[in-house]
Amino acid sequence: LEAAQKAILARPSCDLSYVAKANILTYLGRPTEAIDLAKFAIRLAPVYPPFFQKTLAAAFYGNGQYEKAIASAKKVLENDNDNLDAFLILASAYATIGEHKESSKAATEVKRIKPDFSLKKYAETQPYSDPKVLDQITSMLQRAGLH
Repeated sequence: LEAAQKAILARPSCDLSYVAKANILTYLGRPTEAIDLAKFAIRLAPVYPPFFQKTLAAAFYGNGQYEKAIASAKKVLENDNDNLDAFLILASAYATIGEHKESSKAATEVKRIKPDFSLKKYAETQPYSDPKVLDQITSMLQRAGLH
């Protein structure tokens, strides 16, 4: 977080610095701040990589704004239709709001993109500071049909 803040101070018009900080804040359990930074990064960049919109989707998810998380994840897929992270957000968000059919479809796409997907291995790569957040995400992914 400190390095991301230094990057913003060094280059206040660098969109990547803002989205990096947003990503870190989401993992630190500060999604409201992350939403604002990700939106700002997107406004700074006339053209941006899917990672920017994925970061916004994850921040919306972390903030309990599941419909917005779904909309942002779908925007990622408009430009990158094999984006694993976007499908994971969709699977988890749809499962959270009780849209089983949609969560299952997203889980099927995860398996198509990464046939050897393992929920355990995925969880090991996610550095959430609060284990309850990761537990909730993995629980919803499991509900969507991932193992």
